[in-house]
Parts: sequence; structure tokens; C-alpha cells
Amino acid sequence: MRLGAKGYDVTIIDKLDMPGGRGSAIHKDGYRFDLGPTIVTVPQVFKELWAACGRDFEAEVDLRPMEPFYEIRWPDGSSFTACQDSDAMRAEVERLSPGEGKGYDRFLKDSEKRYWFGFEDLGRR
Repeated sequence: MRLGAKGYDVTIIDKLDMPGGRGSAIHKDGYRFDLGPTIVTVPQVFKELWAACGRDFEAEVDLRPMEPFYEIRWPDGSSFTACQDSDAMRAEVERLSPGEGKGYDRFLKDSEKRYWFGFEDLGRR
């Protein structure tokens, strides 16, 4: 998109039968199964991309928060519901793995450090 916006002639090659990669879908028996990202964690990346192409992300994309994000279901009937609220997520971790709430807190702190180093620091250089 960035190269096309700068006037370059761009050819898209995708392994699938149509372009889109993770942004595509499979249609089977009247159902649509999205292959796209489950969660958009950094919408500012898309806003910057649209702006670099002279477009207005907010006017063209209706990005909505979903609650819950998703639910994982296992064959034994157990499930895990992922959501935005940290306290609810900690409770969900504790429900499935009693005593692991502190591990979830460590995971969040470690993830935040990795985000700031890998994305905000290195990713924006």
C-alpha cells in the first residue's frame, strides 16, 4: 500500500488462491470462517498506514471493540474466555489453573516490556 501510494507499480503474490493472507476467509457449507487477525492490538499502525496512503482510516474502517475477544472450547467441555479486562482475565486464568493469577500478572508485565522495546523502540526507528 505504501509503495502504491508513492506511485510504484506493485504486484501482489499470495500463496492462497486470492490475495489477503490472514485477512481472507474460507467459505464452506454456507458459513464464512475468517482467517484474519483475532484481535487488533495496535490500531495506530493501521491509522498511520491509511494516512501514508492519503486516506482516512476513521472514515473507511468501522473498528469496534468486542467483548469478549474470543472463547476457546476444548473437547472435554472446558472453555476459556479472553477479554480486555485484566481482572476478568486473571479470574479466568484462576478458574482454569488455580494459583496461576500471579503468573498472569508476570506475563502482563513481561509483555508490556517486550511491546515497548520491540515495537515502540525498535519498530519505530
